[in-house]
Amino acid sequence: MCWRCGASRHPYAFYCATCGVHCEAPAPPTSCSDITRSVSCTVPRQASATAAPSPDPGPVVKSAPPTADQCTQTVGLYYPSATELHRKDQQRALQLSRQQSTRDRQPPLTAISPGRGYWRKQLDHVYAHLRSYAQNNAPFRTLLGEPRLGRMVSAAIHEDVHEVSLTISFVSVPREEQQVKGIQLLKELAPGQGEISIVQQLLDQGADPSCCGSDGRHALAVAVVNGHHDLLPVLVQRGADVDQQSGQTKNTALHEAAALGSEGLQCAEVLLSCRANVRRRNAAGQTAYDVAVSSGCNNMASLLAARTGLDLLDKLGKRSEPRRFLTNTLD
Repeated sequence: MCWRCGASRHPYAFYCATCGVHCEAPAPPTSCSDITRSVSCTVPRQASATAAPSPDPGPVVKSAPPTADQCTQTVGLYYPSATELHRKDQQRALQLSRQQSTRDRQPPLTAISPGRGYWRKQLDHVYAHLRSYAQNNAPFRTLLGEPRLGRMVSAAIHEDVHEVSLTISFVSVPREEQQVKGIQLLKELAPGQGEISIVQQLLDQGADPSCCGSDGRHALAVAVVNGHHDLLPVLVQRGADVDQQSGQTKNTALHEAAALGSEGLQCAEVLLSCRANVRRRNAAGQTAYDVAVSSGCNNMASLLAARTGLDLLDKLGKRSEPRRFLTNTLD
């Protein structure tokens, strides 16, 4: 109770809620007898306080909710610095700007162009519909991809009741020189020809070492059929594919050499030295060894069989190397 006005107050309140005078808190108990005495003494006071209600009750102290300790594992977490975050933002912005600059501008595909002098929108309309037509029409894509176009020289528009025709003319880049050189190379690989210096000169001038003749055979196959085994390394070094298939039979140069029998033995040896694939199959599903057996040449069959066995041994050796290493390590 307050020592001045006698009003009831909270035992641990520093000021009286009625008169505002400073109140001292009760002294803490020093022994068990003090605790028993304080409890016995406070009971009648509380009873008297309940009998005479005070005009202003004391503040109610709310008990705090129970708490529990929680642990968080932070070992191994990486927190980037502000400098690194700034650098990553700069790299992301630079990459986005590069993508936007290199990305082709694709105008929206509209059903009807605006006309009325909006020539930029007209160009976008023509480009969008031309692109869509090419994507949905395979023959047109094939025809469009063949010619080499130069600068545009003229454009004409013709309009009638039903259609609007747009004619665009470009300068055509001729390819006759390269075709002539390819024809000259195939002629030099014909029977009775085959000068190495002339073939090298044609290749230096831009002749394609993988060009094909009218029968569909490429230059390597033509050289094999005509017995020019000394020209095979020259063509391979200049970019000819030693495993290229051509014609309806899909024969490689090694297939052609195997079909010749003993006459193609030198060509087969040169092709094998150029790492020709002995397991490549033609349209009939035959390897070069199968073709050699069909031709009846034992020497050719033995040569191809030996090379096939060497390839298998190489593969088996590569597979057994880890096991051999493990065995030696354990020993």
